[in-house]
Amino acid sequence: DGLEAFSGFIRATAAAEYAADWLGPVSRPEFPIINPPEDTSKEGEASPIKDRAFSDNWTVSGALTESGSPLMANDPQLAVTFPGHWYLMHLSINGRNLVGGSTPGNPGIGVGRNDHIAWGVTNAGVDERDFRYVELDEGNPAIYRTVPGGDPLSLKVWKEKISVRFGRDVTQLVRKTPNGTVLTSNLFAPYRVHDSPNVAVETRRLGLDEEVSLTGYLNLMRSKTVQEGISALADVTGPSFNISIADVDGNIGYAVSGRIGDRPRKPAMVLDFNPEENLDYDYLPFSENPQTINPTSGRIVTANQRIVGSEYPHYLTDFPIRSERAQRINQLLDEQPIQTVDHFVDMQRDNFSVAAARLIPRLLEVTPLSDADAALLDELRVWDLRYDLDASGPVIFHAWLATIHDHLASDELGETVYANLRSFALPGIVERALAGKAETWCDDITTPVEERCETIFAKSLTQARQKLEASYGVDPASWRWTEAAAITFPHLGFGGLPILDGMFSRSAAIAGGPETLFINNVDAANAPSFENAFYHSGYQAVYDLSALDESLFMVGTGNSGHFRSPFYDNLFDMWRVGKRIQIPTDRSAVEEIATITLMPKSH
Repeated sequence: DGLEAFSGFIRATAAAEYAADWLGPVSRPEFPIINPPEDTSKEGEASPIKDRAFSDNWTVSGALTESGSPLMANDPQLAVTFPGHWYLMHLSINGRNLVGGSTPGNPGIGVGRNDHIAWGVTNAGVDERDFRYVELDEGNPAIYRTVPGGDPLSLKVWKEKISVRFGRDVTQLVRKTPNGTVLTSNLFAPYRVHDSPNVAVETRRLGLDEEVSLTGYLNLMRSKTVQEGISALADVTGPSFNISIADVDGNIGYAVSGRIGDRPRKPAMVLDFNPEENLDYDYLPFSENPQTINPTSGRIVTANQRIVGSEYPHYLTDFPIRSERAQRINQLLDEQPIQTVDHFVDMQRDNFSVAAARLIPRLLEVTPLSDADAALLDELRVWDLRYDLDASGPVIFHAWLATIHDHLASDELGETVYANLRSFALPGIVERALAGKAETWCDDITTPVEERCETIFAKSLTQARQKLEASYGVDPASWRWTEAAAITFPHLGFGGLPILDGMFSRSAAIAGGPETLFINNVDAANAPSFENAFYHSGYQAVYDLSALDESLFMVGTGNSGHFRSPFYDNLFDMWRVGKRIQIPTDRSAVEEIATITLMPKSH
């Protein structure tokens, strides 16, 4: 979602041929959610832009579990912050229980279980938004054109006043087309969408065509069977999520929630004036959303990968998200035919990198320029591809990838655009270059000499080593992921501020990396230091449908947002080392520790 707008701002600020090629897809093994092929060597295309949408969910039927009832694991991953996005909640209403993860301001729970079902959520990656350029009339703010100098069309225009506490009120001009909204210029200002000040971006997002209703999710929370849960999702307008459901009767199921556009044609990939892209189309009926109940494989794996193969007749997206985590989940399920709660917890703690397994062999083919460079290859050669805290391999791996990325893309894309891209820890253009599919990027267009990829790879290794030595010493065997990737969890309000940052933010080294199941999606912009991260496994749960009260939970912070509360960060260290807690619903167990008696004020 947003790929078209992203390609638009790159196109406006860099050579179009380079920008389009940087946006080109990378090949990944295919593990679609519905009807995955038996031949897992088949590859498809994944997006280099959507690599930052993360969440994992896997569900197996009772035929594959020790208890004979379904098991489900869910790990919806959000941005690294303190307090976290999730807090744990047990809600009891008239003897009915809801247990799971909630987010501030939302009623009920977003992910969790009731007394009959458990449900997990991941990002579906459905393309829910369309964009195109429009030209605004200089003299009349209520007029726009779909092509410069074209027929005038009418906008609905009004002003919204936004009150700002401790600051000046903001007045925002709202401009609506018949099927979308003209985005305010300040939203796209950093990207210089177009050279003309009269050109704006019209967008339509399907879930916002009307007020988003919570009815579907509230009905999901009340559901008693997989079928009831899937039926409840028909009322969800958006955004689109992968929803997996298991019930105590032994059923498992899956459906994509949210509206899917019944587009008359595949949308354009490059942002431009396009009167034919009028954004006027209807939605598919919910029955056409991808869904399945009790698949013959006995498992449902959703990790943001492709939803369904070419047999699906409707457009979902041009590029699904990378498939490494889906591949790893399926590998681990294959390794243990009978599943247990303990195995699911171990899987959530897994820090093996399928991405590194694919790229390291090619990196080891590079001829080092010195014995010191060769020592780095020796460290990569013995690395077990796990992001353990005492490992040197991930430090070298990501420092090298970041340096290669600098050489490949900074000259073609230019400073403005590349500044927005260098944070990618696993840049697709580097992977394509290592596979021999991006030779033209290896030449530095600012020099008269034509550089080859092998030269760039070797030169980048030397430069990465020099940076690593300056940061961590000259012995590569002593470099540690715990030092290079000691992540700061910034407070939402006071992160980065003197004195307050130390009081409200927290720091920790995380035994995980990009695309591992226990994820630590580091920012590579300041390589070889990776102290910033975008996403992490902030909520983790394993639901046991044979004994729902024995389900296991963890969040990465605590349940209080007040830094003086003992519950502000009481779960932080437990979460880091992979511990879990139970949340019992038996009233005798709850009332013993959680009864608050309200008394009248005494005089």
